Amino acid sequence: MHELPLIRSVRSKAWGLTLAIMAVAALIRLPGLSAIPTIIFDETYYVKDGWSLTQLGYEGKWETADANAVPQGDPGAERDTINKAFARGDTSGLSSKAAYVVHPQTGKWLIGMGMRLFGQSDPVGWRIATAVAGVFCVMLVCRLAWHLSYSRIAVGLAGSFVTLDGVSIVLSRTGLLDVFLALFTLAAFLCIVLDYRMSSAVLHRKYMETAVPPLSLERRISLPVRGKAWLGPSAGRRPWMLAAGVFAGLAISVKWSGLYVLAALGIFVVLFEFARRRKREPHPFFTAVIGEGLPAFVTLVPTAAVVYVLSWWSWFAHSNAWGRVHSGVWGTLSDWWQYHLQMYEFHRGLGSHHSYMSSAPQWLLQLRPTSFAYQKPGGSCGSSECVQAVLALGNPLLWWLGAAALVLLVVVFAHRLWRHQNVFVEGVLLTGYAATYLPWFLYLDRTTFNFYTVVLAPFVALTLTWAVREVAALAFPRSPVFALLVVALVFTLVVVTALFFMPIWTGQTISYDAWHLRMWLPSWV
Repeated sequence: MHELPLIRSVRSKAWGLTLAIMAVAALIRLPGLSAIPTIIFDETYYVKDGWSLTQLGYEGKWETADANAVPQGDPGAERDTINKAFARGDTSGLSSKAAYVVHPQTGKWLIGMGMRLFGQSDPVGWRIATAVAGVFCVMLVCRLAWHLSYSRIAVGLAGSFVTLDGVSIVLSRTGLLDVFLALFTLAAFLCIVLDYRMSSAVLHRKYMETAVPPLSLERRISLPVRGKAWLGPSAGRRPWMLAAGVFAGLAISVKWSGLYVLAALGIFVVLFEFARRRKREPHPFFTAVIGEGLPAFVTLVPTAAVVYVLSWWSWFAHSNAWGRVHSGVWGTLSDWWQYHLQMYEFHRGLGSHHSYMSSAPQWLLQLRPTSFAYQKPGGSCGSSECVQAVLALGNPLLWWLGAAALVLLVVVFAHRLWRHQNVFVEGVLLTGYAATYLPWFLYLDRTTFNFYTVVLAPFVALTLTWAVREVAALAFPRSPVFALLVVALVFTLVVVTALFFMPIWTGQTISYDAWHLRMWLPSWV
């Protein structure tokens, strides 16, 4: 009992550090959301769709009131005209005609709620929801770091890395969907980690109560199957698994790439269920797959499916929504399914060229970042003209070191797995990459962008945190002071790099020379 106050003290300090890092993240993400007062990049879709949802209950089509105001056959000019009017507070271009959109509604609803609170014509309203989501992403990374390592140093490093990552900053300050996908993905991962910790404690207690020693391979083979003993002890109720299903469903309801998160977590649960039982039980495979795997599947997957279907409540409630043709329950469900088939065909065939498109092999090194805005507000800034730019570029040092850390992670995971050591932490990190990065190698011929890595960035931060602590401990096993200096050095370099690139992440007005100085690679221009 004398250890409990100490444990509570350490946890309390970890939470205090988490809140402090969140405060820094808020200071970076919340001020100056209207620095770029115009709709930028794909805000043209999601901001206007968000407002439409709050007004019509479905995504309406935007049209110019005066057909002669823009050249015929020029959709780009028409879109610019509508966007400028929208920024002035003129929403007369919104018609009651349904618009064909290719992403579910949850993220757009959240953007729309921001505009309901802060105003439709205020850029703060367009972006406040993503900014708040970005701050909570930082909190979830801190909590993941804590529950993976129980180290305040890990909490400080991982949280700071995400706080100071350029992709995370830019997407938190722009009215796009991807930061919501990152938020719900992180929440689902945290719930799975908490489930594993809780169920492991339950299993450990049951093993101790029944005094079941670790089984040798020979004994596991020779033990007979009697009754339900082959299923092994149950981990009991798993509320965190249910919560993970809810958040995975929300991730899918923002973007369909959340399906990979659900699939990766499901595989992780079964594999690590087998790993923690294989030395204790005579039939660990059956226990992992049938005894716990199937109940976990029933808890995780159907829950996510129900949440996803419920996220379409507004589409079901409005007969004018896109694709609504038939009446009645079965007719509406048929229309909904046909709509999903249309969205699938769109995503599968998306291959139009874009000047800032970037494929997955380029992402880990941030070789082709996405330019969200570039304008010259006029006047002079020192010896050159002024520039205001927003570039969705990850913190270069964080990502380049993170790429090396990933290589180390794979090597260490394979080594420890071969030696039958605990690889839970490494497994969680690799599952993060499997869920948010590897699937994009299936779509190398599609139009994809570097800013998709906002969902991957937290796992890059966690992996670099893991690697720095591993290397420091390995290099200086008997000198914690020198190990701490290694940690401090990496942290300082990431901070300095972030301060250098901050102006082009937050849309500050700088000189052209200063902007050009930050274009380290030709592919960044």
